[in-house]
Amino acid sequence: METSNETGNLSQELLEILEFWGEPRVSLYISIPMTTIYVSIFITGLVGNVITCMVIARHRHMQTATNLYLFSLAVSDLLLLFCGLPEELHKTWYSHPYVFGEAFCRARAFAAEATTCASILTITAFTVERYVAICHPLKSHTMSKLSRVAKMIIGIWLLAVVCAVPQVIPVGLVYAKLKNGTYVEGLSACSILPEWTVYSRYSFQVSTLFFFVLPMGIISALYILIAAALRRSTCNTSSVTSEGSDSDYVHKSRRTVIKMLVAVVIAFFVCWAPFHAQRLLAIHGDQMRPLDIKVYQVLTNTSGILYYMSATINPILYHILSAKFRKAFRVFSPFFFFATLLPLKRNEAALCVHDSVKL
Repeated sequence: METSNETGNLSQELLEILEFWGEPRVSLYISIPMTTIYVSIFITGLVGNVITCMVIARHRHMQTATNLYLFSLAVSDLLLLFCGLPEELHKTWYSHPYVFGEAFCRARAFAAEATTCASILTITAFTVERYVAICHPLKSHTMSKLSRVAKMIIGIWLLAVVCAVPQVIPVGLVYAKLKNGTYVEGLSACSILPEWTVYSRYSFQVSTLFFFVLPMGIISALYILIAAALRRSTCNTSSVTSEGSDSDYVHKSRRTVIKMLVAVVIAFFVCWAPFHAQRLLAIHGDQMRPLDIKVYQVLTNTSGILYYMSATINPILYHILSAKFRKAFRVFSPFFFFATLLPLKRNEAALCVHDSVKL
């Protein structure tokens, strides 16, 4: 009788584990759309960032302080796509078991974390550089020296590598097992090791603070100050410039710049907020109710799309403001669609309304 009870308990426990892990084969209703989206993101991100790097590398006049930051951002975006998307594509078809091994699990986690940190730090540094150039142009000559910017970028990547290490320590292959210690065959995942759960809660919270909340606050505040400076510049121009088409171009261009600054802030929030929300929710997985699990699954897919989409959006947002970039894109490849988002036209240089705004 006791043996049958133990067998029944084990069967019930196994059923609960299988229900928690779900089916190994992801539904086609999810895998096909996700694959289509991920492949599209990979292709557009690859094209946009590769051409960005080649434009800056091949055109000497494009090798400015600002563009060095954009080059670094493009490199981090490319690494993010190559290190993360192939495995992500596999997961859209097979949720488990994890077939790539312990070493790849840790290496992939480290590469993804380091490139993510590098991207966010680069965007923040780029924003600070733009703020100084526009609002304090006299100081920008010192900050914009190529040697200084190169050292800053090297420092950013070193800091990104250092900050990635604490996030990777708790990562490894997690296996499903019964209370008696028996492992359940075919149930494994690259995730946070159970013994590191408490550590991960603190490390993810710290990461969210320093790599989302603070950068979001800095970027928002500086772009508000930049927009205010551009508005003041518009008022000053209106008081000294006679009415005419040139003045209209300047005013329209400044409004365009301000709208793009708002778009940058919104894009940063939209791309990164779900990613950090998903991570924070993941470390509280043992406290999830059935509804929470469904929300988590939806959030995981959404955050994955937006996370990698940031690598595609960056070439658009950070180059669409630059007349020189779009012109270089056309010279490099007349078929490159990013270059056609805004047409070249008379007085296009007015898009960058101040000498220091030109990229």
